[in-house]
Amino acid sequence: MFKGDSENLPFKDNFFDSVMVSFGVRNFENLNMGLKEIFRVLKPVEVSIY
Repeated sequence: MFKGDSENLPFKDNFFDSVMVSFGVRNFENLNMGLKEIFRVLKPVEVSIY
């Protein structure tokens, strides 16, 4: 578990397989910056639908 600034996460790019935000993104001071940081630290996902 990590508690910190949603707009400046102290992790490398593509570091996590998943990210969880407890109590929702409604608590982000800047929603766009918070979401950008989440996508920055997430590993790329490949999806195949058959």
